[in-house]
Amino acid sequence: MNTTVITLDVAQALAELREAFPNRVTSEPDDLGGALVTIAGVSMPAGWPLTHSELMFVIPFNFPAIPLYPYYIPAEAAPEGELPNALQRIDWRGAAVLQLSLRHTAWRPGVDTVLGSVLQAIDWLRCG
Repeated sequence: MNTTVITLDVAQALAELREAFPNRVTSEPDDLGGALVTIAGVSMPAGWPLTHSELMFVIPFNFPAIPLYPYYIPAEAAPEGELPNALQRIDWRGAAVLQLSLRHTAWRPGVDTVLGSVLQAIDWLRCG
């Protein structure tokens, strides 16, 4: 299915993110009804090469039935040496990134939100 349309639930999730992170959210349709999202200016842990970076993820077409998973940050944000648990180096959409494998394991559609899920990922990054 090729489309530049996003679902109503995805559009509402994007609006929630834009309200929480004014002027920091960019997105584009993923051609399946979802959206590729980037949040700029996310704090990185102390001692990492960058103090702030981007957090990228996909809001899938069937959101909120399933949670967001996974998240990505640019490879240049990686700390020296061994990566912390939940991070691995991969190629995503033609770029070297770090995949942050955090899944909301007790996801409750209709109760949990995209913002809550993103804030959990940001908190994890902040604590490094």
